[in-house]
Amino acid sequence: MTGAARGLRVERLRTREQALLRHLYDAYLEELVSFGASYRRGDDGHWEYRSPGRDWGPDHLPYWLAEGSDHHVLLFRLGRNVVGFALVGVRPASWMSPRIDACISEFYVVPGVRGRGVGEAAARRIFARWPGRWELAEVPGNAPAIAFWRRVVGRLTGGRFEELEVQGGPAQRFTSPTLRWRATPRAPRHPRPRGGARRETTTRTSRGAARAPRR
Repeated sequence: MTGAARGLRVERLRTREQALLRHLYDAYLEELVSFGASYRRGDDGHWEYRSPGRDWGPDHLPYWLAEGSDHHVLLFRLGRNVVGFALVGVRPASWMSPRIDACISEFYVVPGVRGRGVGEAAARRIFARWPGRWELAEVPGNAPAIAFWRRVVGRLTGGRFEELEVQGGPAQRFTSPTLRWRATPRAPRHPRPRGGARRETTTRTSRGAARAPRR
């Protein structure tokens, strides 16, 4: 683990930081679109999303910013800088696959700190926070995200994970054990229920990207 990763903190989004998250989210989706993700800017400047076989509709960021026990917005911090975010769904979120406890729907690390272990360190802390059955899914054209998650999950599980297709793209399913990697003290506590998912960046990931409520 690099020095940058050792200084990483994974913490809950504060209300006053929503504008910052929106800025990161814009950068994330711009990158995701370059990999073929089904997002576009509407006439009003807001993002729209199209599920397979459906019409364009509003993106899901308002869902993530609303109060709820089945979803969490986490920021990655190095010193005073926010260097990424994750949108994590947990049981009983209705949009997750059956028998899945947790899912990283969206995952992003800013380009300036990629390649320094920040993405893997953040992912491991998230997995440790919600032990259970996870699913991660990537945009088919996002080769960096696919490689990132295969590498991270492979290291975490010793290669014991399932790869399949979810919503037309590659996905990994695995069980996260209770690890020594701990979320930082300011990270949110969550009662045991469970969790669900989607690169050193974004899984739908921008590197990438994971998947959000698309069902």
